[in-house]
Amino acid sequence: MATSEVPTDVLGTNPEWQAAVTSPTKKAFVSKIPRRSVKLPTPINALPVQLAATESSQPDEAPSSNNQQESATPPKAAVVDKHQQYIKDLEEKKRKAREEEVAKAEKQRRLRLKLRKSILQRAASIRTETDAGGHDTVDSTRSPQDESEAPSPAADDVLTDEERKAKAAAQKRLLQKQQATLEALKVKRQKEAEAAEAERQRAQKKKELTRKASLGTTEVPSRMQDALDKFNQAAAGSAVSAVRVKKEEKDESSLTPEQKEQRALQQEAIKKKQVEYLQKLADERKQKQLEEDEKNELLRQKRAKVREEALLKHEAAKAEKAAAAAAAEESATPVVVEADEVRPKVNVEAMVSRLSKLKTSEAQLVPEAKDFASWKKRNGVAPDTKVFCMTGWYPVIKDTLEKRGWFHNPDRNSPYFDLKWALKSDDLKNVKLHDDQLVNHFLQNTAITTKSGLLHNLRNVTWFLSEDIDSFFPRAYDLNEPADMQSYIQDFRYIRAEGMLKRLGVQCRAMLNAIKPSVVSVNLGVLDVVLSVCRKRQEILPDDVLDNPNACGIDPVVTDLQWDVLQRCPVDAPGSIRPACVFTKPSVAASSEFGDQPPPHLSPSEAKEEAKAAKRHEKLMEAAFIKEKARLNTLLSQVVPLTNETATKVLELLQGLEDMCPQFHLNGADSKNVWIVKPAGMSRGRGIRVFNQLNELLEYADVENHKECQWIVQKYIENPLLVCNRKFDIRQWVFVTSWNPLTVWFYLDCYLRFSSEEYQVDDLTDQYVHLTNNSIQKNGENFYKAYTTEDGSITIEGNMLHSDDLSAYLTRKYGLDPDTNETIFTSKIQPRMKEIVKWSLSCVQDTVQHRKNSCELYGYDFMLDETFKPWLIEVNSSPACDYSTAVTKRYIETGLEDILKVMLDVREYDAAKRKNSMVRTC
Repeated sequence: MATSEVPTDVLGTNPEWQAAVTSPTKKAFVSKIPRRSVKLPTPINALPVQLAATESSQPDEAPSSNNQQESATPPKAAVVDKHQQYIKDLEEKKRKAREEEVAKAEKQRRLRLKLRKSILQRAASIRTETDAGGHDTVDSTRSPQDESEAPSPAADDVLTDEERKAKAAAQKRLLQKQQATLEALKVKRQKEAEAAEAERQRAQKKKELTRKASLGTTEVPSRMQDALDKFNQAAAGSAVSAVRVKKEEKDESSLTPEQKEQRALQQEAIKKKQVEYLQKLADERKQKQLEEDEKNELLRQKRAKVREEALLKHEAAKAEKAAAAAAAEESATPVVVEADEVRPKVNVEAMVSRLSKLKTSEAQLVPEAKDFASWKKRNGVAPDTKVFCMTGWYPVIKDTLEKRGWFHNPDRNSPYFDLKWALKSDDLKNVKLHDDQLVNHFLQNTAITTKSGLLHNLRNVTWFLSEDIDSFFPRAYDLNEPADMQSYIQDFRYIRAEGMLKRLGVQCRAMLNAIKPSVVSVNLGVLDVVLSVCRKRQEILPDDVLDNPNACGIDPVVTDLQWDVLQRCPVDAPGSIRPACVFTKPSVAASSEFGDQPPPHLSPSEAKEEAKAAKRHEKLMEAAFIKEKARLNTLLSQVVPLTNETATKVLELLQGLEDMCPQFHLNGADSKNVWIVKPAGMSRGRGIRVFNQLNELLEYADVENHKECQWIVQKYIENPLLVCNRKFDIRQWVFVTSWNPLTVWFYLDCYLRFSSEEYQVDDLTDQYVHLTNNSIQKNGENFYKAYTTEDGSITIEGNMLHSDDLSAYLTRKYGLDPDTNETIFTSKIQPRMKEIVKWSLSCVQDTVQHRKNSCELYGYDFMLDETFKPWLIEVNSSPACDYSTAVTKRYIETGLEDILKVMLDVREYDAAKRKNSMVRTC
């Protein structure tokens, strides 16, 4: 292979070029890149030698060129790479530029030195002439004005004093100009030096970037690695979504256009619901922040007021003490102070420690304390002083504890406290509690404080107590549970039949008790369906059937055919079943042999026989449906007078249902089938609606498309006890100090919350009639209107009433309980509420996380029916403690003080009692 040689004398003129050709490292680097031969720039001093060598080598290079065209192999390493040549050219240009810059800077420096030297020489000559007293020459740099002002040497001897002063002033001005010129030159030189340094740094940076770009930068792999890391993170974060998308694409291929459209609508509805939910959360967070700011401002104002009052009291106490001491010294008789004049003792230590605490801005600069003792020392708290902190607005708690000598730690996240009163249990989840620290919440208490948790746990009450849930808790269903959904639909259908039976019973009772004979016309088909449904509900099933609800032969309480009759056909007029009401195949075949367990594996022949049997059974069911439909259509066309025998059977059936069902009267006198639907995890009446139409309720809950939201539907109490013709509920405080053993404190006082509008069931959309939550009623037009009871003895303001007033009202209107000769409230209502509290807490005793020094306040909501029977509605954690009305202010102030007595005094009493018993035992 022919090579193009480079003359050694040319390479010898530049050591860097020679190293680039002969270095093994460079050869290895160059060999990895396809190259082409380039001509090197020839130095001037080597040009004749190179030309001579070129002329002498021209005949020899011709065959080499031909051989190179014939061969496909690359040139040797002696050929200088074009990239290296580019780098060398670039470095040569930079070197020349640097030399030019240095030469230019040197030239400017010389000029500046020359100018400075000349200026200094002129200044020195002027000073010399001034000192000598002669001014034969004048500096050429002076202005015409200076020249005109300077006198000639001949007239120097005859100058007056004024002329001499003018001459000195002119010389002074000249010196000032020279100094200003020197300062300007100095500043200019400094700026030029800074510019030169900046230019040097830019050139260095540019050189470094060029070197990296030419020789293979080391930052490229790092950038590639960063991009790869970001890609891996994105891929890892979207793995689940990728699988989901792939699965959805696979499912879409097997879906029909109708199903695809339905899925798209469902996804759009879910997105809309999520957006609404996020917007609601944002609004709630914003509202909560505003409320928190307002409370903080009120707390700050109150704190300043309390501090000022404490100082005034302290000064007054000191003055009184000094006056009493002076009076005692003057008179021998002792000073007698009246009991009513004795002022409360001021805790000076607590006041001083509170006033000397660090500000928030200063506290951030102080390092965190090592332990509780060092924290007390740093904040000026005595070692034996108790410390408490709070989250939320509880002025009664704060004032009561400070009166007891406790110190308030304003840092709500501080771990240094003896007692912490938190607004929610979530405030304590991330706090590491010591055994001796008191808190006002238990963890994992959602089993009783949420509507769904309370419902599912109360259903187990029969395992703990000999009590039925239907005796104190209105029927409720979890719409997200398929079994509960079917049970609710059956219950709704049955209440329709029960209401028709009750209305028919009123007519039957009037017909049998009438002096003159009366006629009651009834549709035979409707009567047959109503009696059949109610008798089926009244029947007591065998034990084996009760244990297996999926057993064959157990029909639903109300079939689709019967439901069509109950919906469309009147009681006293002819009717018919819709032609569109046809037989539908059951979605899930029930099996009495295997129950909930899947059937065992069948052989092909057995499976075939099983399928044939199922088809035969389906045909029999379809034939029975057609036969029953024809029979009912025949009966629905007949309207006949009701006989006394049938009327008696109707009344007997009603009496049997009343004896069997604890909630027979709760359904109402005519059972208008009113239900209330609630979000399972919300409070303050948010999202609660009332319905008496099944399709409207299910459409509002929309469980199929919005399974992320849990809904609870509960039977509306249709026979409530009314005061001032208004519906109300009872808020009862219950304080739990221990779950093992279960220790409950039942507060003897409670208060009532009224609706601002009079009770009626014609308009179920009016929330000011059917909901009693204060957060809803306070927005009503009549919330601030006062109204009196029927006898005018009690005036209700703010839609709230104390339990003492309720007891007095019931006594005046209904008298005393004849069995106990006590008030109805103390003999019937309050004892029943205590029993319900005990039952509900016993059901969740094993699910709530117990802690020795924890306690919690629960707000129970009850409603009363016409027979003064309490019904449990829900249980609330952290009940509202704001002073919304005068009734709540009185209740909360006394209630929270009593709670602190239970938390602190009873605890200390029990500890001392245990200590004394241990001493006696020893």
